[in-house]
Amino acid sequence: MWEVREILWQSTPYFLAGLWVTIKISILALLFGTSFGFAVGLVRAVNVPYLASALGLYIHLLRATPFLVQLYKKVNKGERQYLEILAINLDGQPEMMKKFLTDLDDEVPFPILTDPEGKLPKKYKVEAMPTTLFIDREGKIRFRHKGFEKDHMQTYISELMALLKEDVQK
Repeated sequence: MWEVREILWQSTPYFLAGLWVTIKISILALLFGTSFGFAVGLVRAVNVPYLASALGLYIHLLRATPFLVQLYKKVNKGERQYLEILAINLDGQPEMMKKFLTDLDDEVPFPILTDPEGKLPKKYKVEAMPTTLFIDREGKIRFRHKGFEKDHMQTYISELMALLKEDVQK
């Protein structure tokens, strides 16, 4: 018992040094994250055209894409594919999109198309990024969502399940 106390007592300077490093890293991360968030907000508020749209798209993709990947994998278990997701990149910068996708933890299992001319937003009346459309097998838009909020994930799932249930009953 005495040896354990002695070891702990001798290790205390190392624990304190590690604690101090952790505190410094946390403070730096907090400062960097706050500064970056403020800069992104400022760019979007001032509306610097190219930067605001690129940062807005990145933020929305960062929020929505992992959820869609999880949803796709959950619904399409087994042999039959019940759900098809098509993601469409509108910024005309496929290199930026590829880098973003390689940074994700999960591989994106659905196709990501490009539309640099911006024809699809006009056709589907897209007013916000991202816009999620649930389209049934007949091609009719059944549900539309502008933007992405984590609070709405259950709504997405409920709507999708209702469509899948209709499809199974047909």
